[in-house]
Amino acid sequence: MKTKILLTFIFAVSMQFCFGQINFENTYGGIHRDIGYSVQQTNDNGYIITGVTKSFGDSTSDNVYLIKTDENGDTLWTKTFGDINDDCGFSVLQTNDNGYIVVGSNRISIDTVYMYIIKTDINGDTLWTKTLTSRYNFGYSVQQTNDNGYIIVGETKDNYNYGCESDVYIVKINENGDTLWTRTYGGPYEGTLNNDIGQFVLQTNDNGFIIAGGTEKWGYSGWKNIYLIRTDINGDTLWTKTYGETCEVCENWAFSMTKTNDSGYVICGYIQNYDTYGKDVYIMKIDSIGNQQWYKTYGGIYDDVGRSIYKTNDNGYIITGYTESFGVGNCDVYLIKTDINGDILWARTYGGAENDVGYSVQQTNDNGYIISGSTRSFGDGSSDVYLIKTDENGNIEFINNFNKKISLDIFPNPNNGTFTIQLDEAHSNVSIYVYDLNGRIVYSKNGLFDQLKTEVIKLPDVSDGLYYLHLSSENINAFEKIIIKK
Repeated sequence: MKTKILLTFIFAVSMQFCFGQINFENTYGGIHRDIGYSVQQTNDNGYIITGVTKSFGDSTSDNVYLIKTDENGDTLWTKTFGDINDDCGFSVLQTNDNGYIVVGSNRISIDTVYMYIIKTDINGDTLWTKTLTSRYNFGYSVQQTNDNGYIIVGETKDNYNYGCESDVYIVKINENGDTLWTRTYGGPYEGTLNNDIGQFVLQTNDNGFIIAGGTEKWGYSGWKNIYLIRTDINGDTLWTKTYGETCEVCENWAFSMTKTNDSGYVICGYIQNYDTYGKDVYIMKIDSIGNQQWYKTYGGIYDDVGRSIYKTNDNGYIITGYTESFGVGNCDVYLIKTDINGDILWARTYGGAENDVGYSVQQTNDNGYIISGSTRSFGDGSSDVYLIKTDENGNIEFINNFNKKISLDIFPNPNNGTFTIQLDEAHSNVSIYVYDLNGRIVYSKNGLFDQLKTEVIKLPDVSDGLYYLHLSSENINAFEKIIIKK
């Protein structure tokens, strides 16, 4: 089932007509767990999403979930793939023949997992599937190569006992899914156990490949570093690099990367030193041979993680992930826009009172952004696929209600920090939040408004500017702009 958030106030509608942008916030799924790990805009301006579902397919286990929508986020079709075992899709790509390729995992037993590759036509119907049936392999990222084949990266534990060590695993296949070659990279390192995992892969300008991920050493003490591997066209190593702090209480990890115009790369993930602070979103610029040129961190005092990065048309970057420092819930989708140097231009949060995560982001043809992830705040199940389409400034601008339209008035607006909220009818157990454009909560009352119709709000001493009001209850999830002008 899909829940669609309604665009109901005049300003939002007029913005769409003026600029030709369609913005929405949708959920997809059923009564169980559903997650969207990867999204891409398709050639028809719609979207393809993959992830995992326990709501559909074989309901006793996880299944690969593939969703095709139109440009409004309305479902055109859905497909599930898998069997009685747990299966998951981590990455999806529209292919040169207008079909799709999905990579993920097919769990056979507690200690046997196969890399799972699915090729479909334009309608999502299966053309072929492949499982790499060595003992313990995952596929996390896929790209189509210049020869119309595919390159896939992930991890393998074939060389070790279950539960111990992983190596980065890269697989080159042709357009029919036949394996051309495989490579592994990583330890062992003397005196330690280690995990080396490839999270993302790109083909380079010379037809080689670059892999981003992480390396973890553990034993009596442990640490994690960002791990980069550069190969030639045959997967043979040209160079490897690790980045980040090296200490017993440090973590640095890469989940995604994007090419830059100068033949370099920007890598996205997180950094953490347990002695001083929680995780922060981390991006790092390197040149073509892996030399670090700059890095930036973003976040607050709690955990904030970057999961996906994409170079934008203005040569800046858009990043998504999650934040526990900002927003209205335990964990919110985090969207950060930077300039070419990684300096932040704006940040937005999306979600409700529960845990909401962004896993994948791209810029769309109208210069907006599409984000896929998961939500526990909205939808029907323990988690639902979460798809967010914004304008070029990260705005959705809507009032939404999962059951019906509501009328929400704020007056006066603009105001000096004191204003009245009025609903057209009573709603019980309503929580009220006001937050600034950086996602910081400046005012909140939680669950104190039984049968609320009118409430006077007096904000603390806040600066002039734009704020967002969020009303949340079992039946409503409404947002509206507030302008403070003293």
